[in-house]
Amino acid sequence: MNSLEVFYDGGCPLCRREINYFRALKSRVPIIWLDLTDLHAQLPPELDRCSALARMHVRVNGQVYYKGAAAFATLWSQFAYWRMLGLLLKVPPVTWCADRLYSFFFENKAAGPALGAKTGETLMGLDCRELLDVKEYEFLINWFMRKQKQHQLAELEEPYSYDGYSLYDQKVNQLIAEATIAFVETFQREAPPLVFTNLFHLAELELQGKRDRILKAPKSLQ
Repeated sequence: MNSLEVFYDGGCPLCRREINYFRALKSRVPIIWLDLTDLHAQLPPELDRCSALARMHVRVNGQVYYKGAAAFATLWSQFAYWRMLGLLLKVPPVTWCADRLYSFFFENKAAGPALGAKTGETLMGLDCRELLDVKEYEFLINWFMRKQKQHQLAELEEPYSYDGYSLYDQKVNQLIAEATIAFVETFQREAPPLVFTNLFHLAELELQGKRDRILKAPKSLQ
C-alpha cells in the first residue's frame, strides 16, 4: 500500500473525534482525509456521496474501495498500536459481526441532527427537504421504491468493498441515472446529484421498514 484516502462524515461528532485522533498519529503511509459533508470537496466520480456518508469508505492506492468495518480495518492497520486490531478485523467472521454492529450504529447516528451535508451554517437532512418541494420529494421516493421492487434490489447483498462492478453497484448507478432523467422530464429542472443518492437510500430504508427509526418525514408531508 502506497497511499490511503479516508472519506468520513464530518457532520457526526463521534466520527470527527475519531478522525481527529487518528490524524494526530503517525501513519505507515500518507493519508488524505476528505470530509463528505463539504459539498465543495472534490470526490472521485465513481464514489456515491450518500453511500459514503452511510458507511465510512477508504480508497487504497487510488483504486480499491473498502467500506464499513473493512474500511476501519484498513485504516487501523496503518497505525502502530492499532495494527493488530486492524488485522483481526480483516478476518471474515469478525468483519461480518463488526459490520452488523456498525450498521446498528449508523441507524442510531442517523436519528440525530448531525447527519447530512453542511449548507452554510445549517445541516441538510438526509431527505434533502431544503432542495425539493413536496411533489418532487414524493415523486422521487415513490419512483425509487417502485423501481427497487421491480429490480428486486433487496435480494442483492451489498458488497463490503465498493468497486463499481458488483451487480448491486451497477443497479444503483442505473436507477439513479434513470431517476435523474425522469425528474428532469417531469419537473423541467435539474436537481443536485446528492438528492438522487439520498432519496435512493431512503427508499431502501422505507422498504426495509427502518425509515421511521431514522428520520421523520418533512412536516409538510405528515
